[in-house]
Amino acid sequence: MPTLLALNLTLFQRMNAPAGLSGAGLWVATFLAEALIAAAPLVLAAGWLRGRPGERRMVTSALAAVALGGLCSTLLSLLLPMPRPFMAGIGHTYLAHAADPSFPSDHVTLLATLAFVLLRAPGRAQRLSGTGLLVAAALTGWARVFLGVHFPLDIVGAVAIAACCAAVATSAFARPLLAAVTLHAEQLYRHLLAYPIARGWLNP
Repeated sequence: MPTLLALNLTLFQRMNAPAGLSGAGLWVATFLAEALIAAAPLVLAAGWLRGRPGERRMVTSALAAVALGGLCSTLLSLLLPMPRPFMAGIGHTYLAHAADPSFPSDHVTLLATLAFVLLRAPGRAQRLSGTGLLVAAALTGWARVFLGVHFPLDIVGAVAIAACCAAVATSAFARPLLAAVTLHAEQLYRHLLAYPIARGWLNP
């Protein structure tokens, strides 16, 4: 464990932004750290609204995996309350953040969980979306270390949690339950949005 923590600190010191960061570099890093996560709901909404066979079930699996990932992240942050770099007076910080536990990264957990679920999908469009989200997760993780609000181990831990939660949500064990949830969700969707569906604005 001491060796792992030392490696974590060494990597952080190499990845963290230098003093005096400003201008375009700061703007781009901040955008990557905070804005890419907005792709997650857009990808899910697009997958649901396309309404292709099996695609909505994959969206349900993704939401289940995200919920499980959020639960795991919360439990780990309570069991292993690691301070953020700025809480320990380490490095340079360029992103305002609450002084809450650093491990694991919630942003990366969300993006990587969705990515791993979609990468298991049979459809090419979903796998491409999964690849894009995985790239977004990597860029977000790098930016949040660069700006001083996470350690590298927070990102690695988030990816590990994401992989495990995606595997559970897409397993044969979870498939029947999530298929039933998808069926009920589709019925609710068709009831609530009956008007635009009837006029062909949305897929049924």
